[in-house]
Order: sequence, then C-alpha cells, then structure tokens
Amino acid sequence: MTNEVKKLSIRELAKLPRESQDKILLEQIAALPEMCFISGSEEMEWVEEYQEEDPEDEIW
Repeated sequence: MTNEVKKLSIRELAKLPRESQDKILLEQIAALPEMCFISGSEEMEWVEEYQEEDPEDEIW
C-alpha cells in the first residue's frame, strides 16, 4: 500500500463526521494485512524451527 494510513486515537476519531470516520477505519482495515499479518508458510517455518529446538514443548 503506497498511501500512508492515518493513525488517530479513538477520541480524535470520534470528533470527526461519520463519513470521515468510516473512510479512515476502512483505510486502516485495508492496511492490516500489510502491517500485521505474516503468511501461513512463514508461520509454519517458525513452528518447525521451534519444534526442532525443543520437541518436548507444546505449541498452543
């Protein structure tokens, strides 16, 4: 995503008109996968590495 996502506090967001709130929230939601999530294959690699280190440990 090339556009910068606006970061506002809940109080700042609440002061805006409803249409602006919706637009900002949708932009933030659209940016979530890029900002927060890793792909399943990366996650599985981490799990496999963790199991190799100590196979006795359980992964929750």
